Amino acid sequence: MVKGKKLNDWQTYKRLLKYMRGTRKVVLLLIFCMVLEALFTVVTIFSIKPIIELLLNNRVVDSSHLHTVQPMTLEAVVDGDTRTAALKGRGSLETAQSGDRLRDRLRANVDPRNKLVAMDLSETTAPGAEAWSALMAGRLIAEDRQVPLQVVLPAEFEAPDFLKTPSEFFTLLRPTDAAAQEVTALAAQVSMPVPKVASTGPIARLKKSTVSAFRPYLLTVERYAQQSQANKFNVLGFIIGGMLFSAFMMTVCSFGVGFMSTYLASLTVNRLRNHTYSHMLGLDLHYFNSHSTGNLMSTVMQDVQMVASSIDILFGSVLKTPITVGTLVVAMFFVSPPLTLFTFLVVPFIIAMIFVIARRVRKISRRIQESRAIITGMMQETFTGVRVVKAFNTEPWESERFRKETRLAFKRGLKNTIAEELGTSLTQMLGAVTVASVVLAGGYFILRPPHAMSGSDFVLFIGLVTQVFRPLKNVSRTTGKIQRGLAGCDRVFAALDTLPKLVDAPGAVAAVAPQRSIEFRDVHFGYALGKEPVLRGISLTVPVGRAVALVGETGSGKSTLVNLLPRFFDPTDGAVLWDGADLRTLQVKSLREQISLITQDVILFDTSIAENISYGHTREVTRDEVVAAARAANAHDFITRNLANGYDTQVGARGVRLSGGERQRIAIARAILKDAPVMILDEATSALDSETEALIQEALTRVMKGRTVFVIAHRLSTIQNCDEICVIDEGTFVERGTHDELLKRGGQYARYYNIQFGNQKAGEPASV
Repeated sequence: MVKGKKLNDWQTYKRLLKYMRGTRKVVLLLIFCMVLEALFTVVTIFSIKPIIELLLNNRVVDSSHLHTVQPMTLEAVVDGDTRTAALKGRGSLETAQSGDRLRDRLRANVDPRNKLVAMDLSETTAPGAEAWSALMAGRLIAEDRQVPLQVVLPAEFEAPDFLKTPSEFFTLLRPTDAAAQEVTALAAQVSMPVPKVASTGPIARLKKSTVSAFRPYLLTVERYAQQSQANKFNVLGFIIGGMLFSAFMMTVCSFGVGFMSTYLASLTVNRLRNHTYSHMLGLDLHYFNSHSTGNLMSTVMQDVQMVASSIDILFGSVLKTPITVGTLVVAMFFVSPPLTLFTFLVVPFIIAMIFVIARRVRKISRRIQESRAIITGMMQETFTGVRVVKAFNTEPWESERFRKETRLAFKRGLKNTIAEELGTSLTQMLGAVTVASVVLAGGYFILRPPHAMSGSDFVLFIGLVTQVFRPLKNVSRTTGKIQRGLAGCDRVFAALDTLPKLVDAPGAVAAVAPQRSIEFRDVHFGYALGKEPVLRGISLTVPVGRAVALVGETGSGKSTLVNLLPRFFDPTDGAVLWDGADLRTLQVKSLREQISLITQDVILFDTSIAENISYGHTREVTRDEVVAAARAANAHDFITRNLANGYDTQVGARGVRLSGGERQRIAIARAILKDAPVMILDEATSALDSETEALIQEALTRVMKGRTVFVIAHRLSTIQNCDEICVIDEGTFVERGTHDELLKRGGQYARYYNIQFGNQKAGEPASV
């Protein structure tokens, strides 16, 4: 038994991906849907910005993204003695942010408590529609509050006609006007900060080129919306419709991602389960003797099924989350690089938390899978042996044993849940702290000059941050599912890494029907190193066509000896020869094709009578051949008379719908149809009534003719006609001869015979 080294998570996934061969197009389509879903998510969130701008600022686009110089800086100072407010501006008036600042400053300083408001804009450049609109708003405020407002504009500025209309409280001046000198002198008292140059990095350039490309169309829409309230609602409906369409496409892509992830997971599990089952069937009996049936069933069913969650999570989260988060982060950088970098401060804490939780969950999950295997084994044993359970009234004891094991699995599950939920809660807390910190930092960028972020950009950024933390808050649960799946992988791959010892040797030849003899030459065998050997120096030569019986007490080594013939095991020392050739030089498959096996514990499969009789044949078996074999096994009469569907009757699991004698006759019919030259009968007639035994013995006598037969029997009446009888005691032959010869010797065989036929002496064992 050879086991591979323990794999890390990446190696495990790499090994699992081998079961996805042929799905390249599906994987590419899956990734394409993930990218589209992420993009439509960003588009849906970005739809918020024009809605806010349209509702609050009566515009669709914020043109401040187009400039490398920061929007206009506007500062103010108020002289309490003269009750004069002086404002001075410097920089570009073209951006929307400049218009907003101008409007806010005028609203704050055109106050009835001031006798005069003097504003010097002579050092500004490139006035835009927003700036003229803000000045008009200032004029209306001045007239409403009856506070004189004097504004000095650069000589090259040409004000729109609606500002040129004479007004008692609003005056536009040129730098050369006499009144302008007084305004300039008042504004000189204002302390102006040094203008900052905006970032000219790749993100800023990308923002500029993007907005520049769409700005003509957006301005057209904006002018249309500004014409009337009805037009504004039309534009608003169009934007909301686009947002809903984007959300719909995001949903479609999300469905595609979920469907294809599940498809790939199911396909992988199907292939892995088939491979695991086939591989286990190819292992030696050593493996099955050292693992309970429940454990093997749990590996094939439950452990493999746990792998499905790993594959589903691999595509649904492990691959999807970086794509989604990466797209959102790019969008966040597009809105505000400083705030995005600030948000990343929480990432190291999340990574450390994931690492700790992953190790904990992996360890607990492995124990949970072990508990489930034990529970499955307990159920398999109890249900199979339910007659014994009921006969000994042990239902309460079995129930309590089951409760103890399920309670242990429950406690381990709770530990697993605590680790996952703790991680989820901590992630949510970190997300809340991050959002609160972003709000605080965003407020700083909005309120503090030079007002590097607009309100709509801030709302947009918050929306992106919340979307980033949606997948991140589930990262703990995702990690838990992955680790549970990987724990299942550990057990599955441990089975797959177990290699059979009994394999064809290099140059092995196909076995054919023996022509001379089968020989056991000085055979020694033990089931495990360091334990007492079961067979010691067995030597036996059986000529072809002879029948040899093996007799001995329970545990003497009879079944072990015949199990060496089909190479269920190999001798520890010595050899088994087939026409003089060591069995280890023959192909195992061809060797077993030459041997039929009938045991006391007949195994029938949950199929029809006909399928059980023809079991193991690679060629198509006709119904006539099946019927002929059944007739030879004395099974045809009960099949046609007692079973409603005849040969098409389903026998149930392990042939539960048939009696013991009926199952034995089906097994004999199976051996007859196989027509192998060598036959092994291991207690084939035990535990049967006399009439049934007679029928089976008649069938066996018929099928044994012309074959080399090895018979193991406790009922000595069934072996009296064998060519040779060998008595085994503690793994070695103590007597050999024919029935009559052994009776005359008066040894162990004679003692067994006397016990069975009424001549038992006191103190002698009653079982052989």
